[in-house]
Amino acid sequence: MIRRLYLNNCFLHQDRTFTFEKGLTGLIGPNESGKSLITEMVRYALFGSAALRSDASDYKGLHVELDFEVAGVDYTVVRKGTTVALSGGQQASGTRPVNAAIIDILGYDLLVFDVANACNQGNVEALSNMRPADRKKMVDQTVGLNVLDDLIKLCGAEGNNKRREAQAFESAMIEPATPEVPAETVDRETYDAALAKANEYRELKGFLSSTPAKPVAPGAAPCQETAAELTEARENHTLLARSVANTEKQIAAVEMPSVSLEELDRLEALHDAADQWGRKQKLLSQGHHECPKCAHQWPVADLGDLEDVEEVERPGVSRAKIAAERKLHDNETQLASLNERLETLKTALAEAPDVDPELIETRRQWEADQATYESMARAYDTHMAQLEAKQARFAQLEGSVEEADRLRELFQQGETYRKLLAEYERLKRQYDANVAQHAKLVELSEAYLESRTAIVDLKQRVKAHLLPSLNAVASRLLSQMTGGERTLIAVNEEFEILVDGQKIVTLSGSGKAVANLAVRIALGQILTNRVFSVFMADEIDASMDEERAGHTAEALRRLTDTVGQVIQVTHKRPVTDHTIELTK
Repeated sequence: MIRRLYLNNCFLHQDRTFTFEKGLTGLIGPNESGKSLITEMVRYALFGSAALRSDASDYKGLHVELDFEVAGVDYTVVRKGTTVALSGGQQASGTRPVNAAIIDILGYDLLVFDVANACNQGNVEALSNMRPADRKKMVDQTVGLNVLDDLIKLCGAEGNNKRREAQAFESAMIEPATPEVPAETVDRETYDAALAKANEYRELKGFLSSTPAKPVAPGAAPCQETAAELTEARENHTLLARSVANTEKQIAAVEMPSVSLEELDRLEALHDAADQWGRKQKLLSQGHHECPKCAHQWPVADLGDLEDVEEVERPGVSRAKIAAERKLHDNETQLASLNERLETLKTALAEAPDVDPELIETRRQWEADQATYESMARAYDTHMAQLEAKQARFAQLEGSVEEADRLRELFQQGETYRKLLAEYERLKRQYDANVAQHAKLVELSEAYLESRTAIVDLKQRVKAHLLPSLNAVASRLLSQMTGGERTLIAVNEEFEILVDGQKIVTLSGSGKAVANLAVRIALGQILTNRVFSVFMADEIDASMDEERAGHTAEALRRLTDTVGQVIQVTHKRPVTDHTIELTK
């Protein structure tokens, strides 16, 4: 039911609040006092701009709030410009979410509301003006029969689909044949053991078929020395010869002195005497003293040990040359050592053998032939030592190759069988799964088709209950509104409406109005009253005379016994439980 409606910037209604109670409420007032605006704003609050009588741009600044109750749960919807919100038993924000939420709460849309919950001004004949098919569709959607139709269609389609799937499964199901068990098989261990004997037999056969010839030893060695010793002796002779040549070069390069040591000593003594004479001359250059009496002169400087030094001429050989010549005298010792070493090397060279390279190569080839012979001799001896035992073992293994071939065939038969068995088991599991799936599909198909039959029966039973109930309620309302002048409304399964056996479209204006109203109220009681127990009637008595209008008003008052809230917009003053009077 509706509890509170707040309007602002709604033409005549500025910042106004209307409260509503249970029972019959009359909205009365002169023309253009805003009566119809109230019912329009109730519809707008619930369903948005689709409920407005004009374009939304004509309602700028409109602010509407509605408190309402559905199935015992309270809600508040606010529409203020772009702000749209729903609170209470369900929360939503935004125009589309709020519109969707309210339709979800009510279980039906504006089309059903305007038939079952509201009779708008000038729209009392809306139900009869609809095509029967549209009336039927509207009722089916509200009652949920369209859902039953969807379920019938779904169950039929699913049932047939599952049946076709089951048939496809059945046609594709081929039970696999159990593979034939081979008469005899062997395991891998047995086969591997036989294979090992066969391989041993083949190896022995190769051994026995390739007995080597007894090797022949090479002739006597060309010399006693080994190739390594010969090579070492030749290298030693070469090194000695090279050392002799190098020593001779060193001796030839030694420089000998051209002046004897005695002459070098004499020359150095002359240099020393010349040096003393030079120092004496420097002292004498300092001047002399002269005796005034005798004119005797003596040096100013003290000549000391230099007083008796006489003038000596410096030799033409420099001290550096003397030192170089003296150093050359040291080479005499080196030269003697080199000559001694040279004699030793010449003696060693004379004693060292000069080995012929061909002898070395001959000895090396002999050593290689000897090594080959010794290796072949060892192999020959080993072969001959094993020959008897291997011949005996070869005899023991006679037939092992044939046995291995036989067991290989048996083993391969076993392997093939195991693979076939594994594949059979896989196919059998798949086959069993397909059988189970086929059974499940058959079961589902039968269940869907049985459900379809049950829902068809349910729909028939719902319709069988709905139409008699609708006709009974509508007929009772028609009788009340006409004071008993008309008594029977019959709505058939195709939703054609007959009034006392006459099609509703052939009635007069007043008769058509009360018949429409009776059916609409009856639909509301049957379809929507349990959810939203409200019926709004806007000037439904406009085409009625005073008597019929009075009967209709009384019918609406009695309606509150079953409909929780009836709101009537009228110019007349019927008996009501509550009255809201508007002025211009």
